[in-house]
Amino acid sequence: MFGFETTKRKRNRFFKYLGFCAVEVSRTAFVVSVISYVVYLALENFKTGLISNYFDLNILLLAAALSGLIIILFNEETKNRRPRRRIFTAVILALAVAIYSYQEFNNLGKISYLLTILTALTIFSIIAILDRQNYD
Repeated sequence: MFGFETTKRKRNRFFKYLGFCAVEVSRTAFVVSVISYVVYLALENFKTGLISNYFDLNILLLAAALSGLIIILFNEETKNRRPRRRIFTAVILALAVAIYSYQEFNNLGKISYLLTILTALTIFSIIAILDRQNYD
């Protein structure tokens, strides 16, 4: 029985170390993929076909999204942040999505204002609900 407990402890320590390594690799992968995506997107907009003829930019976007998701879900440092910083981040993200949605809905007329406000409120509500579930 004593040997079983030490094996279980070793296994828990191994998974904790594996998770720590996954978060550290994801941090580096996130930064590299986001910077590469932004630079390649700027080059692609400067001259069409310069990057897209040789490389699919969606791969970098997918890598950034997956590594960002791993960081958000498994990083213990972000779970101990102050709630004010979380609310501020949620508001900034909601405003950014609202600006983007206004640009997309701009051709709809006056309804675009309502859709923009509803989009921002929806994003903020989703973040607040998910944050509350993680905080409780």
